[in-house]
Amino acid sequence: MIDVIATAAQATQYNFSGKVAIVIDILRATTVMTIAIHNGAKSITAVRTPEEAFKIKEQSADKPLLGGERNADKIEGFDLDNSPLKYTPEMVANRHIVMTTTNGTQAIAACAKAEKVYIASFLNINNIITLINTATTDIAIVCAGTNGKFCIEDGLCAGLVVEHLYQCGHTEMSDFAHAMRMLYLSGNVRQIASVGEHYARLNRKGYAADIDVCLDTTHNYEALVCEGGKITFQQ
Repeated sequence: MIDVIATAAQATQYNFSGKVAIVIDILRATTVMTIAIHNGAKSITAVRTPEEAFKIKEQSADKPLLGGERNADKIEGFDLDNSPLKYTPEMVANRHIVMTTTNGTQAIAACAKAEKVYIASFLNINNIITLINTATTDIAIVCAGTNGKFCIEDGLCAGLVVEHLYQCGHTEMSDFAHAMRMLYLSGNVRQIASVGEHYARLNRKGYAADIDVCLDTTHNYEALVCEGGKITFQQ
């Protein structure tokens, strides 16, 4: 069975036991995570609150970088915001990162009881699909959304996953999974995403370059797995 959960808030009420979970927050958390690990970060620890992040840094000998946002803005006292352009090799290589975001890290936390948790973006989705297309367990695709609302760009990526699984013979799916598949098949990803509320909000805030990175479907970055809140390469 393939299911798609519309928001991080809905995910907190979902039973992930025995399932494979895929967390998607295209604008921008899971894209940032994909890029940070690709650019050499050793790991990313996803936490719910800035207070947790500050505590981990205080107690860690290697003093990890703190990254993330609240309402799309950098958190006071953090090293990095939530822009994928900031997580360069020069900044993150061989560093541990602790991250908290308004929606993405909340969605990751909601999946804690899943059998396996993958972190997905358009940049690495092909490798994640390769890993799961022979799965025999149920698959739950979690769209992080924003502030409790569904985001169309997350749905597009979820629909891409569903379509590939459907073509591999995984035809048992929820109505919302069917709907996201139809959304993905309905046209150009960038064009459809551009009508989204969150897309427009980030664009107004001056993050057009971030959006370009997040909606780039031409890359084939590494699949990421989250175990105990820590995100690394899928070995």
